[in-house]
Amino acid sequence: MNDTLAPTVGESGFAQAGSAGSIPDVSSEKELLACWMIEHGFATGHGDSVADLLSEMSWQVKEHTSHVAAEITKLHMEIDRLNVKLKARAAVSRLQDEREQGKK
Repeated sequence: MNDTLAPTVGESGFAQAGSAGSIPDVSSEKELLACWMIEHGFATGHGDSVADLLSEMSWQVKEHTSHVAAEITKLHMEIDRLNVKLKARAAVSRLQDEREQGKK
């Protein structure tokens, strides 16, 4: 088969003919989905059918989403901590400036 006609996954997520991509020539939707999953870091499990592959991907997406949410929460907490620290430093600096002004 000509590489320029190899199936690829477009922005819509649907298979399309076009320039050669990293997805190899496949003969079924199941194989195309399995290739897409592997390319994007998902395990395919046993993947006997499209439904099996989607089920396998579903729990992985949920797990990934919970990890991302936990990381976002950590980042928000760190931002809050840094804001408190910055405000405290600004207050100390302001007091020092006022004391210096009072000595003059």
